[in-house]
Amino acid sequence: MPAPAHPSLPPRDGANQGGQAAEGPRALSARQQALTEIDVRGILATPANSYINELVTEAARLSIAQNGQPVEIQYEPRPMVRPCT
Repeated sequence: MPAPAHPSLPPRDGANQGGQAAEGPRALSARQQALTEIDVRGILATPANSYINELVTEAARLSIAQNGQPVEIQYEPRPMVRPCT
């Protein structure tokens, strides 16, 4: 028996459950709304927030290239990774 999901997480496969009772455009709209809610909560990787994962990967690469030195992830005004100063 699988372990229950953490209470702060959406139901497993929440985007599909969101549109399960609907068909056609209503199903699409329900799934899009479910993904938007997931994005707002920031609890799962989605296409809309995948740049965060890319920044973390780039930060790891830069740190390794600099013999383990700390690096900084800058989100604003333009997302980028740079050595700590």
